[in-house]
Amino acid sequence: MLFINCNFLTGKFKGGLMVSCGKAGNQEIYPVAFGIVPCENCESWEWFLTNLKGIIREDRPLTIISDRGAGLLKHVPVILPKAYHSYCLYHMKGNIPVQKGKSRQTAVKLFEECYISLTKEKFYASAKSMRNLKLDSVIDWMVKIPFQNWEAHAFQGERFGENTSNIAESFNSVIKHDKRLPALELVDCIRAKVMEQNYKRLVESNKCTSRLTPRMQALLNKRVTYCRFYKFRRTNWPDEPYKYIIPYYTTEYYRGLYARPIYPIPDSERPPKINEEGYVLPPNGGRESAGRATTSRYRGSREKVRNKRKCGQCGRLGFHNSRRCRTSPLAPRAPLFRRESNSRMINFLRRMFF
Repeated sequence: MLFINCNFLTGKFKGGLMVSCGKAGNQEIYPVAFGIVPCENCESWEWFLTNLKGIIREDRPLTIISDRGAGLLKHVPVILPKAYHSYCLYHMKGNIPVQKGKSRQTAVKLFEECYISLTKEKFYASAKSMRNLKLDSVIDWMVKIPFQNWEAHAFQGERFGENTSNIAESFNSVIKHDKRLPALELVDCIRAKVMEQNYKRLVESNKCTSRLTPRMQALLNKRVTYCRFYKFRRTNWPDEPYKYIIPYYTTEYYRGLYARPIYPIPDSERPPKINEEGYVLPPNGGRESAGRATTSRYRGSREKVRNKRKCGQCGRLGFHNSRRCRTSPLAPRAPLFRRESNSRMINFLRRMFF
């Protein structure tokens, strides 16, 4: 399963960074491919998907989760016809045609129920609730999008519980401080981060003694403990549960994923040892956008934006206030003592002396 996204760079090079990430057997981010393009258009997506296809086995089932970008909608069915293309839940929620307010919150909640419905009955029940609340615009918008690309009961591929492309966004947050570098330095910086990450996980995988990865083994043990409260019937063909688990979650497969080394990028000091057929040519067409380079990504019209405010304790701009400030916590307040009233004092003296 691949998570594909494109984010704009913030340095002197006014282009975009296309990223394709996956999830390793221990539920970790695994960068599969990345490329720097002049701009995000159909030609750039065609170039990226074509080179991505060259490193993926054709006989392996593939699921792609991405936003509904025009370049992806056009070229994924052509370049990767056997892949199952799923639309990101987060991006779809941001495009729901309802204005801000309580009605939008209700529409988003009902849409999430439609998205994750595993049966047609649950899907129709959530859609009927929309109809009763007069959210006809949301229903008309949903009908225009093919159900096999987002609805759970109609999707033919495997998403393994993933509904968003946040994995690719997480990769972008890892390199957010390096995006101001020039293109070549940025590529080398990403290579160094991936190289160190793979070596660290390779060392950790060699210490694993369980059949599954640590997180998957803990999840299996938790579910086995939970199922002990179920009523069961004995059978004459007992079998181990590992037989019904896909090999991607095994320690052997996880160790082999990080066994392949990552070599430095060839340059004038380190000449390449491969032939010219191994080079990846730049995309055709497209040019850098005019004007000053962007420093942040573009947000949707209905996307929530948190504004920074000045903290009364540390004086910095951030998303906290003086009570939640961690830089310099407030001093503890002095205890408050209530003054005894005259009537309560008189009653106390009466009980003592009379």
